[in-house]
Amino acid sequence: MQVSVETTEGLERKMTVELPKDEINQEIGKRLQDLVKKVKINGFRPGKVPLSVVKKRYGGSVRQEVMSDQIQNSYYQALQQEKLKAAGYPKIDVSEDNEFAYTAVFEVYPTVKPADMKGAEIEKQTASVSDVDVDNMVNKLRERSASWNAVEREAADGDQVDVDFKGTIEGETFEGGEGSGMKVKLGSKQMIAGFEDGLIGKSAGNSMTLDLTFPEDYHAKDLAGKPVQFEITLNAVEEVELPEVDEAFMKSLGVESNDIDAFKIEIRQNLERELEQKLSEKIKNQVMDLLVEKNPIDLPSGLVEMEIDALITQTKSMSQMSGDIELPREIFKEQASRRVVIGLVLSEIVNDNDITVDQDAVQAKIASFAESYENPQQMIDYYNENEEQRRNVETLVLEEQVVDWVMGQANITEKAVDFDSVVDSAGNA
Repeated sequence: MQVSVETTEGLERKMTVELPKDEINQEIGKRLQDLVKKVKINGFRPGKVPLSVVKKRYGGSVRQEVMSDQIQNSYYQALQQEKLKAAGYPKIDVSEDNEFAYTAVFEVYPTVKPADMKGAEIEKQTASVSDVDVDNMVNKLRERSASWNAVEREAADGDQVDVDFKGTIEGETFEGGEGSGMKVKLGSKQMIAGFEDGLIGKSAGNSMTLDLTFPEDYHAKDLAGKPVQFEITLNAVEEVELPEVDEAFMKSLGVESNDIDAFKIEIRQNLERELEQKLSEKIKNQVMDLLVEKNPIDLPSGLVEMEIDALITQTKSMSQMSGDIELPREIFKEQASRRVVIGLVLSEIVNDNDITVDQDAVQAKIASFAESYENPQQMIDYYNENEEQRRNVETLVLEEQVVDWVMGQANITEKAVDFDSVVDSAGNA
């Protein structure tokens, strides 16, 4: 096997491979001889079909089959021989001048030398769960179980109203512009600006006309920025009634104890877990942003395309979309490129610094995942017995170990913040 490699542009390589002619012809002959023993052709007894007949009928397909096998096997052998690490799938073309040669065009992984992280600036936020945060969460839980009761008074901010409405633009109705018996919580900004404010101070049975304007960035582009007139009838005004924090309320949330103090302790523990997770996510995002910023890399397009495919599959799965729906690939390109950069840089940091997965940390991570389940041990066993799931956890732990390594190189500035600012703004790592 003769191999030559040409650098075409950037990370792209063109590898020409000339296969051993005698070996291929020998393999073709061997497979044809095997067919003689197996094929059934009218006019010949089984195993007695002449080789010339088998060759005439099956020679072309056998040659294609052998060449396909030879190309597949020799491609990876040639990469090893030339010490090349291909990124993504190659484009294979069989030579027109030499039927025993082919070219493979592919990209190689870039040479990555992670930037020195000494002196990098990282802000580490610190926060704790206060009694106010616990009370706020109790109120949020009460609001989720709230009931609405009709009242005979004017509507106020925070009330829920039942309305019929009809919207027109230049006297013409439009799609989605009519509704009846629709519930609107005043102050929720559920409707366009002015709609909810126009209902405050009105009572059940009142009718009104509101002249409003759709916002310029309205999701329906054909309505964006246009003036609209709504004719509205207010059917009912309802005020919220929150449940008492009693045994029945706690049982509705799956809490067995009727002790309010124990209930609040459990809420605090849940909030503390959430806070720890969010603070960790914010640090991880900062570190990953730094790694991307400090390590500009010429990326193999094949790896980016593969990552786009993964993101599209993930998006469809999470959104329960049909597999037939086509999503624009361009909207995923930036995120995919970021993921590829992070993957390449993390891999080099791990190799350069001999970082190995901390198995104790893996078990601790699995245990933390299992905490919220009714039978934690069952979930722990599931992760430990499922190779793919355990490998995912190991990858997550390894990333966290790299984050810790970067933190050890950087300048850390601590900043105390409140609970809400952390949980409301933390993004996904």
